[in-house]
Amino acid sequence: MGFKYLSDHQLALFQQQGFLVLRNVLNKEEVNTIKDEFEKEWLASITDGTVKQREKERLSSLYPNKFHVHKKSSVINKMMTSGRIIKIVEDILGEEALIVSSTAFYKTPGTGAMQPHQDEYGFGAGKSSCAIWVGLEEINEENGGLYFIPESHTLELVNVPTDLIERDSLPDNFKIVDIDIAAGDAIIIHPFVIHGSKKNSSLYKFRHVLFGFYAGASVQEIFENNEELMDKNGQYVKKAKNLKHMKKRIRIDHQPFWGV
Repeated sequence: MGFKYLSDHQLALFQQQGFLVLRNVLNKEEVNTIKDEFEKEWLASITDGTVKQREKERLSSLYPNKFHVHKKSSVINKMMTSGRIIKIVEDILGEEALIVSSTAFYKTPGTGAMQPHQDEYGFGAGKSSCAIWVGLEEINEENGGLYFIPESHTLELVNVPTDLIERDSLPDNFKIVDIDIAAGDAIIIHPFVIHGSKKNSSLYKFRHVLFGFYAGASVQEIFENNEELMDKNGQYVKKAKNLKHMKKRIRIDHQPFWGV
């Protein structure tokens, strides 16, 4: 695979804690380019009438998350399939990466928290997968930053309680860590690590993030978007539907909450 973007120390740190914070992955121009694409997507949805304001969510309803943006924007597609982002992901996976999904997060002031979860629960791609979360402005606890439970990726899939971060303590000496990042920084996320995001409690700050989920080309089955993975050349790749994952999710849902 040629030159590695990540050092051996960074790769070891990711394997140890289940996530990795990388500074200055994108420069200011690249960040602004992605934000411009977010704005275009939003304006298009306003123009075609797909965005409807809701009485109880007057601001957040005007800025819904936009899914599969790598299919809609050639600019974002290029960002996600060439250059530093894809190189980082392939260093983590140790093989060619396929895009499974992408999301433009706007997270307006007042938007609620994302409950603690493991990405594997939704995607069902196994350990040869990961997410990348690219900040497009300064992001911290005030405007909805991410938090992690380091080393929780060693737990496999568990039934994560929605009030996990409100508990006085976690089992087995686990702890919660809040992550602050600047525009252009990125966080790489192991599919099994427990994480979530805080409420955007700021008065005026949005929290723009480009999210991408990738699977290794060697993955044989995947639960989410199994027929619409995309390679670096923009070609769609089909994988078998991971039907066993649905059964696993049902079983997890009926297990006692982790940490209770």
